[in-house]
Amino acid sequence: MLAKKKVADWLPLLAEQHQPDFTECLAMLGETFPLLHELEATPQDTIWHEEGNVAIHTNMVLEALYALLQSSASHIKGERRQVLILSALLHDIAKPVVTRAKEIDGQRRIVAPRHEAIGMSYLASRLVDLPLPMQTIQTILALVGFHQMPKLLVVKNKGFSEYLNLALNADLEMLYWLEVADMRGRICPDQNMQIELLSLFKMFAQEYKLWSVADPAESLLANISRYPTVEEQCFIAAYTVRQMAFGEITVPEEAPIKFYQQAKHYGHFYIMCGASGRCMDSSPLTGEYGIKILQNTFTK
Repeated sequence: MLAKKKVADWLPLLAEQHQPDFTECLAMLGETFPLLHELEATPQDTIWHEEGNVAIHTNMVLEALYALLQSSASHIKGERRQVLILSALLHDIAKPVVTRAKEIDGQRRIVAPRHEAIGMSYLASRLVDLPLPMQTIQTILALVGFHQMPKLLVVKNKGFSEYLNLALNADLEMLYWLEVADMRGRICPDQNMQIELLSLFKMFAQEYKLWSVADPAESLLANISRYPTVEEQCFIAAYTVRQMAFGEITVPEEAPIKFYQQAKHYGHFYIMCGASGRCMDSSPLTGEYGIKILQNTFTK
């Protein structure tokens, strides 16, 4: 109980000016995230991470993030600051689980495949133990789970639909700052080139009007025609966003044309649920009263 109170008192400090190093974070959150204790024993590739093990790298990322928060990212404050610090601490949390040796071009290298997705999965059931709002938890999960995507989008020369797809899952500006800290918090021969890739990511995100946007779908749907029923409007809105995110249409106005008929005639899926046992007149829910429920549902 005392430990939980300490954590509850400590977390709000991250939204202010506090700058804990990895050792302090481990002392506070090691019980909630046991894999933090294994970061020091987890090696990294000596070319990609000349600085050493994952704990050293994580501490360097935290230091780089604090420098950014005092300079070019000084506008990020409060809950967003807290989110970035926790995301930096936890971004490589799954490396102890997935790190292995692999031969690449005839050389033995150290890799950590899928550590982002596995880290997000690991954190999902543990972040809820902290006294944090659900929105904060979801943002941290997204930043950890997609933190390598910014560079990949640039390297693979992806377009608007892929940037939109990412923006629907994570805040692009927050991803950018996390990854800048991630790249500055390491020693590698191509560090400047990697940071340049992130600058290009920022430029494209701004060009696509997906930078610092709370709801990327809102602007897409601004010029979509209004429909007579809420159901039709929701149907068209969902399809517009999906089609744009997967590159199946190039402008939002295409969706209503393609799905006009479907918006008026589409299936409904009902899930019936209720308390087990008896209710109302003591007849089983699956008896006469349950039948009345079904009849009322399908005649509405």
